[in-house]
Amino acid sequence: MNQSGGGVDIDSEIGSGTCVKILLPRATVAVNDGSTQIHSNRLSSGDGETILIVEDNHEMRRATTLQLAELGFQPIQADSGATALELLEADVPVDLMLTDIVMPGGIDGRALAQRARLLRPDLPIVFISGYPASDDDSKTSWESLGIKMLAKPVEKSTLGAHINETIATAKVKRSTDLMPKIVHS
Repeated sequence: MNQSGGGVDIDSEIGSGTCVKILLPRATVAVNDGSTQIHSNRLSSGDGETILIVEDNHEMRRATTLQLAELGFQPIQADSGATALELLEADVPVDLMLTDIVMPGGIDGRALAQRARLLRPDLPIVFISGYPASDDDSKTSWESLGIKMLAKPVEKSTLGAHINETIATAKVKRSTDLMPKIVHS
């Protein structure tokens, strides 16, 4: 929460109980009053595509799983890069991998993406992180490899739209890669 400008205040006293206060930053952008539609449902809804969610934080993984299921995707959860690699190596069908970047255990999101691409070169990947990109993690270098980057927290409709866009882009790329090449002599 600190990275988003919020915090938690916990007061606990034996015999009296515990009081937890969640401190959230005030919104600085006007809220949509419902008179305009920001995202088309068609763009943000899934069609049963299987999404591998790789997130070490249990609450974040659960929330993302629920969001994706509500959007019409079929989420599969992995709590680490190692678990995600096991699923990919076992040929579990996956239409897109959504992975956190900063994860403990020796295989962070960057290493996972590199290893996943060796196993499945055409696998669409989306990074999602609560930390700003560092210089060696520049958005353009990952996007040149076809990997989108989203910042946490992300709205459900935005998440769905990015997933659909990434899957659609990968399908177009695969279909053009399969087209016969005409060679003129």
